[in-house]
Amino acid sequence: MEPSLQVVTLHGPIKNLDPSLQVVTLHGPIKNLDTSLQVVTLHGPIKNLDPSLQVVTLHGPIKNLDPSLQVVTLHGPIKNLDPSLQVVTLHGPTKTWILVYK
Repeated sequence: MEPSLQVVTLHGPIKNLDPSLQVVTLHGPIKNLDTSLQVVTLHGPIKNLDPSLQVVTLHGPIKNLDPSLQVVTLHGPIKNLDPSLQVVTLHGPTKTWILVYK
């Protein structure tokens, strides 16, 4: 059994936001995530995010991500991202996670 991840952190900056986009897709693969970690860090830059977006989708393959993951925290600086955004969706091979801004 893989250990349960408690937090995934996305570090900014997040650049080049496209206001014409309604849904933003962050394409993987995102490699070298260590499931023995209690905090997983996905380092940017993460480009082409829309400040008016309502949903962010992160597509895999997302390797070594624990399906018991409950919360993902996005840490700044995250530039030009709509502060009214409430939900970010992380899609994996077998499960969808909810990401929560803090």
